Amino acid sequence: MENLSSQIKLHFEEKNFCKIFRGDFETISGFIVAYSKEFLIIHESDDFNILGYVIFPISTIEKIRRNNSDKYYHKILQGENLLEKVNLKHKINLNNWETLFKSIKKTHLNVIIENEDIDDKTFDIGPIVKVNKNSVYIHYFDSKGFLSDEETQIKWNQITLVRFDDRYINIFSKYLRKRKN
Repeated sequence: MENLSSQIKLHFEEKNFCKIFRGDFETISGFIVAYSKEFLIIHESDDFNILGYVIFPISTIEKIRRNNSDKYYHKILQGENLLEKVNLKHKINLNNWETLFKSIKKTHLNVIIENEDIDDKTFDIGPIVKVNKNSVYIHYFDSKGFLSDEETQIKWNQITLVRFDDRYINIFSKYLRKRKN
């Protein structure tokens, strides 16, 4: 794990584009913009775009790659003047799930919360309603933009990945609606 810690520190300090492999979970590509002993925030990049933020536990990381292809991708982003977009625009406390979600809630941005476990996959999207020591509650919205009438509770052990402040969530969130009774 020491090697992983030093890799995280190196890629954070040098602002390197890297690819993070997470075993059976989704591989994430981008820039490490913040980290703690428990969590990592990646400013995600795909198809020569700088996307939103992805947060996940460091314990899910299998390996971090930065090979010649990744270095070349970084060079292309630099050539397209996209590296100036890479930063963390929000103050996120990465001590634990509770502080993390309370920090995101203060931004008033909606989130995607995923459980990538093959036996219990979940995808929840919506505004954070409340946070307590055991879970986060969101106002889920469906693929037609309808907000659920009830809050969805998501316990910490059911979360492997969190996304916020990305194009998909931010645009979709502008068109949310409530069902007419």
